[in-house]
Amino acid sequence: MTSQTSKHLAGFIETVAHYRALLDQYSLEDLQRQPAADSWSLGQVIYHVAAVSRFFNLRMVEQCLSSLDNSQEGKPDLAGAAFAADNLPPVKIKVPPSPQYTPPVPNSIAELQQLLDDLQPRMVEMAARLDQASQSGKMAHPSLGYLDAWEWYQLIGMHLRHHLRQVAELKNFLAQQD
Repeated sequence: MTSQTSKHLAGFIETVAHYRALLDQYSLEDLQRQPAADSWSLGQVIYHVAAVSRFFNLRMVEQCLSSLDNSQEGKPDLAGAAFAADNLPPVKIKVPPSPQYTPPVPNSIAELQQLLDDLQPRMVEMAARLDQASQSGKMAHPSLGYLDAWEWYQLIGMHLRHHLRQVAELKNFLAQQD
C-alpha cells in the first residue's frame, strides 16, 4: 500500500473509531433526540456519514476505476484547495428535509454499528484497487466538480471529519438535556 493510501486509510479508521465510541457513550434515545424538528439527531449524523461513504462515495470510486470517462474534466478552485488541504471548509450546509437527503432516525444502535463496521473492509479493498490503478475516469460531485477515484476516496475521510463539528454541537445539546 502506498504511503498516501495508508495515510488516508489510517485517518479514516481513526475517525470511524470516534463515531463508534459515540455508540458506547449514548443511549438509543439520546441518539434519536433532535434539537429541533428540522435538525438531525446524533444517530442521523452517524447514519448519514456511514451511508454516504458506503453507498455513494465508494460507488463513485468504483465507477471511476472502471471507466476513463470525463478524465479531462476539472473542479472549481475552491474544491481543489479543499482537497489540497484534505479538509472541507467549515461551512454548514442545510438541505431541505426530504426522503432523499434526510437520514432516517436509527431504530437501533446495532444498525448504526453495522453501517460503520461495513465500511472498513470496503475501504481496505478500495485502497488496494487504487494502488493498482494507473489511471481513472472522473464522476461529477454535486458541488465539488469532477473527481477522480482517488479524490472520491479522499472525500470519505474529509466528509467524516467535516461532520465532527456537527457531532460536537449535538453532544453539547445532549449534555444540556441532562
